[in-house]
Amino acid sequence: MKILLKFLKAKDPSKLTLFQEYKLNKAALQLLAKLARQHINGFFEASLPDLLETEISYDNLELLNSVQDLIKVDLIRLVVMENFDYAKLEPIDLLKYQVILSPRFFAACGINQELKLAKATAYKHYFDYLQDQFERIKAYQKLYILKKQHKNHPKLYEEAVNLIKIWQQHISKRLQLTKIDLKLESFFAENELDDKEQIIFLNLLKENYDPHSDENFKEFQVLIEMISNSPQDCFENRDILRSGANLLDRKILGYEDINSAFNGVKRNFYITEKSFTQSLEHQKVLNKNKIKLEHLLKKQEIFELRQAKTNIDQVVLHPQTKETISVVLNQVDQNVNERLMQWGFKDSNSNIDAKMIFHGYPGTGKTLTALSIAKTLSKEILSIDCSKILSMYIGESEKNVKKIFDTFDNISKELDTKPILLLDEADQFLSKRSMGMLSSVDKMHNQMQNIFLEHLDKFQGILIATTNLLENIDLAFSRRFNYKIQFEKPNAKQRLELWSTLLPKQVPLASDIDLKTLAQYDLSGGQIEIVIKNTAYEVATKKTAVFQQDDFLKSIKKELKGHFNNELAVGFLS
Repeated sequence: MKILLKFLKAKDPSKLTLFQEYKLNKAALQLLAKLARQHINGFFEASLPDLLETEISYDNLELLNSVQDLIKVDLIRLVVMENFDYAKLEPIDLLKYQVILSPRFFAACGINQELKLAKATAYKHYFDYLQDQFERIKAYQKLYILKKQHKNHPKLYEEAVNLIKIWQQHISKRLQLTKIDLKLESFFAENELDDKEQIIFLNLLKENYDPHSDENFKEFQVLIEMISNSPQDCFENRDILRSGANLLDRKILGYEDINSAFNGVKRNFYITEKSFTQSLEHQKVLNKNKIKLEHLLKKQEIFELRQAKTNIDQVVLHPQTKETISVVLNQVDQNVNERLMQWGFKDSNSNIDAKMIFHGYPGTGKTLTALSIAKTLSKEILSIDCSKILSMYIGESEKNVKKIFDTFDNISKELDTKPILLLDEADQFLSKRSMGMLSSVDKMHNQMQNIFLEHLDKFQGILIATTNLLENIDLAFSRRFNYKIQFEKPNAKQRLELWSTLLPKQVPLASDIDLKTLAQYDLSGGQIEIVIKNTAYEVATKKTAVFQQDDFLKSIKKELKGHFNNELAVGFLS
């Protein structure tokens, strides 16, 4: 360590005898010193653009030759997923990669890199345990990278294997001493996950915590190779992520097939929201996909990220409506998906392909159902304000429609899972096109709809449009939507369920309250919510703040007369 500190403190490292045998220039030694300082501070890997940003100008490409010199003498190494020929690497290509200090660098500084962990003690809390598990996963990821370079770095490969063993033994010892319940360990036991399944799960969990992680470690083949020791192992381990296997059958993991221009269809896996909830001891999980999406949305003005508080099982719907939605959602079931593929109705892409129109009376839960579908499928949902699409200027509306789908496609390519597209109150998109003698405005509107039809035909994924009037929809649009789902006003039984659900438990109710009587009034879910809210405002002003039956009846009569029609809320929960 003294040799390293002396190297770092030197104003001119080229005057030291250290590394003289390599005949490195001053710029290369300064870069080496900067990488060593970052290593001491816990940042073991660094991208060359970040390192060079404060060291050189990008115009001075000669200094990249210094970086290449450091690689040639094995003082630093590239962090790469695949084995490649270093000799063919051009200096400018280095800016794509991250670098780490090599064992040769530490050996020259007199440092023994053998990992020495602190004495094993009981885990004090969840994050203490999770940190150790993530270090173990880092070792597996490092081993995967080295497998691609086994012939070039056999010693490093051996070191990586030993590192995994060290962390496994360390975690095992600490778990034996731990008295507190670690929810993730219980989750593994309850779902009967073996060691390889646990590694896959922990790897995906780490990727969600780390916003700078490598997306490749979610891909099918990478996950399989990570847990395999030989080609035969790879062949056998593929079944772990096949349909009907434990991780998929229990819906612990989901996957999405992503089309790649160079590698065909790539299957990426993710942890389902249900598994997050069951396995974590806190709910504030760093969702990298959501963080990335929020960042992308700041760069545009078309979409709004909507949030759902409930899944589809918590929404009160007409039985027939709920049954139709269940048919759509069942496409994620692996057995259903395989049958559709065998019969030729789907290709290898596992994504749900559904274009749906939700139509019906206001306040019956169309928008809430769309949001709840997203939560049930562990997907984000992007909505647009359709009123912003129409423009008084010639050609602008058509451009806006094209921009919707182009922007949506660009956002989807950046994410692990494709969001749901919600066209809320989409009547102007879907209304019947004008015929006969047309004004310039009619022509513009028709042209906009034609472009919308064209993009609708090409759309893959889940698109939901909501409207109050199905009879106004152009037949050409009706044919493009494979699900037209009607949302009817709730019957008496459903209204009773809505009253029971929407009325907060802590509300002080008088003894004369009869929900069955209140449920006899023909109100939608949105209207019931408004009635409860307005009654609460009125009761809160009384000296004796207790809800009476007459208070509700008074609000119901006002609502039925239409006094609050402009305030109708959409949405209700069960």
